[in-house]
Amino acid sequence: MDNIKSIDWNWKQGEVLTAIEYESGEKELRENKEPPPTAACHDIAHFICAMHDNLEWDYEKKPNHIAEYNAVFVENILSYFCHYYYNDIATNTINIKQHADLIFNRMKWFAIDHYKIHERHPSGKHYYELKEDFLNKVDLNIIVQHFMPYYQAYAIENLVGNYKFDMSAKINPNIDYPYSVNISALGGDHSYTIIFLEFESLYNYLVKIKNKLMETT
Repeated sequence: MDNIKSIDWNWKQGEVLTAIEYESGEKELRENKEPPPTAACHDIAHFICAMHDNLEWDYEKKPNHIAEYNAVFVENILSYFCHYYYNDIATNTINIKQHADLIFNRMKWFAIDHYKIHERHPSGKHYYELKEDFLNKVDLNIIVQHFMPYYQAYAIENLVGNYKFDMSAKINPNIDYPYSVNISALGGDHSYTIIFLEFESLYNYLVKIKNKLMETT
């Protein structure tokens, strides 16, 4: 697997332009003219997986079942935290067991019923094997490091109520926050620096969720 050096992602009213540079020096430009069936933050979830050395992430590489599974897992874990933060609800009030159960059931459904990974993917892996693989490979520090663009995509799409907004993000293994996020929504153009102060609470949440999911069968 050729590791990623950098990703330059641009979302424009649902059209997506993604420039990927690999450590080998290869460069790739991906363009999607039609709005995807998923939220904008789903793209960022794929890229968070791409920042790992051993998590499948590439949605264009067939078969992509496990890459989609991994991204949806990241998406489910982070979106519950985003919901609390976006709505100004204290994140330390999150019911870890309840949310771990919701995530577990969602991922079990995704693996068995939605993507039928045990039947359609060459690995033949069952939902419990996929869960164990993901939890053993995912690096919580990497999720925290790249949470900012995920949250921005989540927040803007919830604010606007649809995919009709502009946003760009640069993602690479050495990114250091805070950094500039360019957003255009509701007719305005903005470039601003955000200092996200919840890294500790996010990390604590991720540790608790991961531990509870490890216990869930």
